[in-house]
Amino acid sequence: MPLLRSETQGRLLAELFLHPDREYSLRSLAKGVGVSPPTIQRDVDRLVKAAFLHEKRVGNSRLVRAAIDHPVFQQLADIALFGYGPLAILPDILSRISGISDAFIFGSWAARYSGQAVGHVGDLDVAVIGHPPRRDLFQAAEQASRRLKIETNIQRIGPEQWEDEKDPFVASIRSSPRLQIRLFEEEAP
Repeated sequence: MPLLRSETQGRLLAELFLHPDREYSLRSLAKGVGVSPPTIQRDVDRLVKAAFLHEKRVGNSRLVRAAIDHPVFQQLADIALFGYGPLAILPDILSRISGISDAFIFGSWAARYSGQAVGHVGDLDVAVIGHPPRRDLFQAAEQASRRLKIETNIQRIGPEQWEDEKDPFVASIRSSPRLQIRLFEEEAP
């Protein structure tokens, strides 16, 4: 998003503003965003100073959360949702499903995120590698569509199919931009 200073800042805003009910330690926030704790600390310091975040100390830990009482909270949440939402929301949804070994976003949303000029992005394409129950994936797609405000399609690809270099569907995904979805275990802040 050219409105923001960096991709890290966008992912940080998405993590915080799309989960306003959560408090984060700087370590867990850095892990969720995929950067080092010192990098997160600099950005968090700026956001706290501007009153976009509330902070508190518990022992040696510094906990932060989005300031939902800030006058532009909703506008920032909307920008974060548009530019970075799937990367912040999908890990929560997919990490609860057994049988997924890998997951990523592909298609027009991934192309736009990667800097390619694409027109209107009307849906979100997600691939999961493994053998998760189809019913769980259907429910996950519905939940993601509601939370992300964009139709979400989740494709299940078995590990054998994913390794098949002659499979045309797999070949088309592999030859296009795709974004890794960080699957994780829920951890206490």
